[in-house]
Amino acid sequence: MAVTRLIRTITPHYVPIASFASLDKYFPPCTHGTYFPGNFRHGLLLPSIYGALQLVLCRVMLRPVAQTFSSSVRTLRSLPSCLVSARERGIPIDVHPEVEQALVENRALVALETTIVTHGMPYPANLETAKSVEQHVRSVGAIPATIGVIGGRVKIALESAELEYLADLRANPGAVKLSRRDIAAAVALKKDGGTTCSATLILAALAGIKV
Repeated sequence: MAVTRLIRTITPHYVPIASFASLDKYFPPCTHGTYFPGNFRHGLLLPSIYGALQLVLCRVMLRPVAQTFSSSVRTLRSLPSCLVSARERGIPIDVHPEVEQALVENRALVALETTIVTHGMPYPANLETAKSVEQHVRSVGAIPATIGVIGGRVKIALESAELEYLADLRANPGAVKLSRRDIAAAVALKKDGGTTCSATLILAALAGIKV
């Protein structure tokens, strides 16, 4: 009934049938039809218009659902296969949402090591340097992915609080230096650590960041 009232509001009382003939090719007629008031000598039975508006309303209502589903499928299909495989195998890897979105959109990413934070410079110069490097990466349109290990979990792009946690060796003196050979032991023992260039390259590749 609501659709019928809408049709009667937006459609003139007198409409020749010939003007709607082309719509019958695309929209099947409704079983009940809709009559318009006015001059019935022209047989104003217009089920095609009713069907057309029903289809339009249906599409409008379903569009958000379709867009959400399409976005989810696109996200799953666009993630690097190496990252999907790592998650399926239960590897303790946490990818920052910004980095994951950049992977989906194929945007530029720069992986950064963290041994300079944990073992290369004193606090707070190490923290300031790490933040400055991230800012330089952003200034040229790329996304920084500072990599480290916290509590045995690989972090692809550290949050600000996590970066400060690794940088403050007074509060966290147990952070270790992680090269390629040390990754498995650090994960198994749930250690905190800064990654060397070699370890950073391996973990970046695992997350799908091209190196």
